[in-house]
Amino acid sequence: MERKDRHGLGAGYLSPALPVPLGEPNLNWNEINASITWRDNYWLAVGHSNNAMATDTTGTYALLGARYPINDQWRVEGSVARYVLESAYADSYMHGALGVVWTFKAPFEARLTLHGTDSAAKRLFPGMAGSRAEFAIQASF
Repeated sequence: MERKDRHGLGAGYLSPALPVPLGEPNLNWNEINASITWRDNYWLAVGHSNNAMATDTTGTYALLGARYPINDQWRVEGSVARYVLESAYADSYMHGALGVVWTFKAPFEARLTLHGTDSAAKRLFPGMAGSRAEFAIQASF
């Protein structure tokens, strides 16, 4: 496996446009974010919103992640994040993820990720927070 050490900085603006069913609250919000990547295997991301989770209050998160390539087709990835929502929810919470990724035909990948949150997330978002598994097929161009 050829080693390509890449470093990078990134910044962005996120404004998800989620469909809103009739009679349901609008959960769309805006966010600015920045990230730094080291050796293509480690990253730190920070985001801030003045309308966190559509609450008209501020929220900030920091995420630290790493990936470990096993070979040209397989890698393991993990991340841990802290979401500071004290002005919106008078609380903060943690989220973690651990996954395995298979590049079966570049640029296509299959990903299986296990997610987990702490008890604060379960208190803040009952019925939505907790542990779950996610399977995805993705392509990167």
